[in-house]
Amino acid sequence: MKGAIQPSELAKIILIIALARYLSDNKQISGQLKVFIISMFMVLAYALLIFLQPSLGYSLTLIPIALSMFYIGGINEMCLLLLIIPGLVAAGTTILILNKGWAIASLADTIKIIIFFAAYIAVAFLAHFLISKTRVRNGKKWVKFISLYILIGISIALAGSGILKDYQRQRLLAFVDPHSDPKGSGYQIIQSKIAIGSGGLIGQGYLKGTQNRLDFLPAQHTDFIFSVAAEEEGFIGVIIILSLYYVLITRGLRAAQRANDTFGTLLATGIVAMIATQLFMNVGMTLGLMPITGVPLPLMSYGGSSLMATFISIGLLLNVRLKRQ
Repeated sequence: MKGAIQPSELAKIILIIALARYLSDNKQISGQLKVFIISMFMVLAYALLIFLQPSLGYSLTLIPIALSMFYIGGINEMCLLLLIIPGLVAAGTTILILNKGWAIASLADTIKIIIFFAAYIAVAFLAHFLISKTRVRNGKKWVKFISLYILIGISIALAGSGILKDYQRQRLLAFVDPHSDPKGSGYQIIQSKIAIGSGGLIGQGYLKGTQNRLDFLPAQHTDFIFSVAAEEEGFIGVIIILSLYYVLITRGLRAAQRANDTFGTLLATGIVAMIATQLFMNVGMTLGLMPITGVPLPLMSYGGSSLMATFISIGLLLNVRLKRQ
């Protein structure tokens, strides 16, 4: 009997521990740019390795984890904006590029991109000029920062959309309009919504869900286990499940709040952010609110690596809680 371990599951925990140690050791100078750069290098190194695995979903989970730990660790607010604004712009621009079918290799699309950048720079300079004529405090500074951050996000989107694999492109496009390919990339989302909707208030009963038992719903024991639970147990069952996750997350936050040192606070914060992010991404993709990224639902999705990583995470939370003052 053979078994396999998903390296990305353990990599997230290792990153949280390493980041918590580094930020806690440099708490006194956490506002300096050097601390942010080194912390970002750690996160990007892990994210790149996980992305090349390839695992887009797991690499995306590192972003909320890093942001929460950076915020608690005292990283400068402008540095946090450097992550949030380009990230949001990059996500939206990537979906737009894929939806329009633009390709840098195409001469016509390349000309469109060049014209767009030229127009954007012109608008940014105009905004800078107009705000300089007003008395808005730090107005010019904010225009510069926001314009630069948006430009970085667009550049990331252009570069990222070119290295995405075909199935990753299809998943992102299915997120925008699953009915554009109902028998292909949009099939999972459509069937998931049908399963959740057919559950009603009290569900169809244990092992009686039609989408599940008749195999209409793909990956029903892994990525779409929440859809199965919603179909069989209904709205009431879903509320109970989400309530249990709420208890777990709030207990983790309480452990972070009561930790007797900075390392414990950051460690608990990172673990809670990891569990909450996976919950949000998994439930979101079953409802069609998030792209399908293959992120499992903690403690519910089938998979030994995911279960082991979650148990380790909960064990670390208990350790932080027991060592509080």
